[in-house]
Amino acid sequence: MFPNVVPDRRAHARVDWKGALTLTAAIVPLLVALQRGGTVVPWFSAELILLFTVAVAMSVGFFAVERRTRDPIIGLDLLQQRAVWSPIASAACLTVGQVGTLMVLPLFLQGVVGVSVRISGAAMIPMMGMLVAANFMAGQTISKFGRLRPVAVAGTCTVAVAGGLFANMTAQTAYSTTVINMLIFGLGFGLTMPVFSVAVQNAVPVTHIGVATSSIQFLRAIAGTVAAAVFGALLTHASIAGRSVEQLLASRSHNSVSADTARLMLAASVHQVLLGVAIASISATAFALVLPERPLRKSNAAPRK
Repeated sequence: MFPNVVPDRRAHARVDWKGALTLTAAIVPLLVALQRGGTVVPWFSAELILLFTVAVAMSVGFFAVERRTRDPIIGLDLLQQRAVWSPIASAACLTVGQVGTLMVLPLFLQGVVGVSVRISGAAMIPMMGMLVAANFMAGQTISKFGRLRPVAVAGTCTVAVAGGLFANMTAQTAYSTTVINMLIFGLGFGLTMPVFSVAVQNAVPVTHIGVATSSIQFLRAIAGTVAAAVFGALLTHASIAGRSVEQLLASRSHNSVSADTARLMLAASVHQVLLGVAIASISATAFALVLPERPLRKSNAAPRK
């Protein structure tokens, strides 16, 4: 299950303390700024400008440190390979699409379509079931045929189709149509789940599998965090006559005079996020198309020196 790598006792690996410290100093201010921006303090406040400046400066310092260290946390030489950066970029774009989809679809069903919270939650079950089934099918297909690129392209194209369908949903979209679009998204996203991590692991030497795996997981987490902050800001700033999204939802649920207007405004604000999901999905497809085809590694044994 895990690579059978015999460690080289002659080599003494060193912990990249400088890289760890500069990476932490870059990520923490970025996450704090994204979490507070637009909600606690304005985006162009002095506090956020300072946090973003520190994040950028520490990021530059991190890359400078990683270029000189012998045992880097993130192998920058690995990221220069197309077989590594293309699946990482595609996986990051898919994460952005996933975050946006899961964030706004329940809001769309409740505030625009007009279903209850229970039915809105139940609508997520078919999508998750399709995702699990597609994940299983993708894993079996890769194991049987030993090819990654066709599954990656098929999955991302399916997600792109779903993203386009999401972006075209309006206030007149029916509940059944929304569920069908969610099923298509679950199918595509499920197909891609096992592909890109395996592609990155398959593209690097066995001794670098840990670095490659941690790199793709880390960058996906960062992409998801940034997407949540940006999409959340889009929804937070959606208003009509000074009303927030929560107030628009209340107007919709209480069937007030302005309920139809509130529903249209909610549809417009959700559309902005779903448009971002579509763009991220198309970008994921573009990166998947440049993924080079490489045969799967047949053995986990490290090459003998």
